[in-house]
Amino acid sequence: MRPNSLTDLHPKGGGRGRHFRRGPYNHRRWRRIRRRKLAQSPLCEVCLGEGRVHLAEVVHHRIEHEGDRTKFFLVGINDLQSLCRRHHEMAHGRVVEPVQIGADGWPVEQGSIPTVKPGKPWEDDDDDGEGE
Repeated sequence: MRPNSLTDLHPKGGGRGRHFRRGPYNHRRWRRIRRRKLAQSPLCEVCLGEGRVHLAEVVHHRIEHEGDRTKFFLVGINDLQSLCRRHHEMAHGRVVEPVQIGADGWPVEQGSIPTVKPGKPWEDDDDDGEGE
């Protein structure tokens, strides 16, 4: 193989930190298994059970492999589950609530969004049309 700038910067299995490329999830064998499962079940299986249609992004091991490469790779296609990102995070207990954005465009803390009543803001609900 001829060296080039791309393979020099990113050798197979190289990189550190967030972009660490070694490990079973980047292995050619896992990518092939993952591709096959997503082709077989392209929609999130949990969403389908809830009556919604959402594209699956992640293939989840139903049976924990606990870091054991044998359990990781020697898994039947039916022991894998196609999930959307939200349901995969929930399966691992990493539920992230959606961030709500205020009228000013900045994120607001949960529970601090004021409720706005329908109607015209200059009308007072307590006013019965009579003077003070």
